[in-house]
Amino acid sequence: MKILLAIWSLASENGGPTRSTLGLARTLAEQGKSVVLFSNVPNRVPQATIQELQAKGVDFREGNGSDFFTALKDSRTLLSEIKPDVVHIQGLWKLASHAMNVVACYLEIPVIISPRGMLDPWALSVKKWKKRLGMFLYQKHDLKRAIAFHATATAEAEHIRDFGLKQPIGIVPNAVSYPEELPIVNKTDAKTAFFMSRLHPGKGLLLLAEVWAKVKPTGWRMMVAGADSYGHKVEVVSKLKALGIENDWIFVGELDDEQKWQALVNADLFIHPSASENFGISIAEALAAGLPVITTKGCPWAEIEGQCGWWIERNVDCLSRVMREAISLSDDERRVMGENGKRLIQEKYTWPAVAQQMCAFYEKLVK
Repeated sequence: MKILLAIWSLASENGGPTRSTLGLARTLAEQGKSVVLFSNVPNRVPQATIQELQAKGVDFREGNGSDFFTALKDSRTLLSEIKPDVVHIQGLWKLASHAMNVVACYLEIPVIISPRGMLDPWALSVKKWKKRLGMFLYQKHDLKRAIAFHATATAEAEHIRDFGLKQPIGIVPNAVSYPEELPIVNKTDAKTAFFMSRLHPGKGLLLLAEVWAKVKPTGWRMMVAGADSYGHKVEVVSKLKALGIENDWIFVGELDDEQKWQALVNADLFIHPSASENFGISIAEALAAGLPVITTKGCPWAEIEGQCGWWIERNVDCLSRVMREAISLSDDERRVMGENGKRLIQEKYTWPAVAQQMCAFYEKLVK
């Protein structure tokens, strides 16, 4: 079976979809599958990553851009050449993805779509009218043409069904790529709460700022890592200054892999108060690094509750309560929770296991 994984962009600032698509492509190829990975936007993947993918057996391709007519031409050329058995499109709304769907359906190649959380009610409320127009013009047709959907959690599958879509849904989680040996811990005197994601209004930094000002965690600092591709940092910093807590927060920007894992192992607590995640790879990475996690019920991580973290309603009172609880624990108590998180990731969220599930789903659909 030849599998085409198609995503409009593999830029690192796109966060989870980029990391999970790269991880899936790499592991499918390691398991002997014929994999083509295609990104419409060129020159956004480091050369070292491309070489690694190719060494694993991934046929990596790039298009000439993400505008519709360029993507349409590139999709036609690519699909006519490689003749995949299935096209697996990552994400919604982008005209480049629409172009791939159009060409695949014209050539009668089965299409599977991973919405990547983009049918979540909260996600649909952002730029609502633009998305309603897109749904009317092309997205609804693309969804109906797909032979199946991939969801990373039960909640995402329910959102797909809420659109009246009856096709099969494969619920296969994302996984975590993490070092065989984590970096040596190099802590500062201050305790560190860590946030890592795109700086986006939906990720909850404004809520976290309110809670931080309310709890006033003595001896703690808040470290924020992630690309500011939406210009949200200005709003967050303004809020911090208004609350008088700007000196407690450190913004370190987007981290490469080495910096990311060092920051994770150096931290004492991970906080991710997002309004909505279809999976939340940064949460899984924090668990893999041995960090207790606080996250919200907009993220599909109920299994951490009481074992390796807190899964709470997304409001000031709930977040304040669990933050007080988390910082009042001893280092040893937080360490035990972190070890529980490591075991959870090792048992359920490694790429070999996830890739096998995805292969089984492909093979069930495409005979």
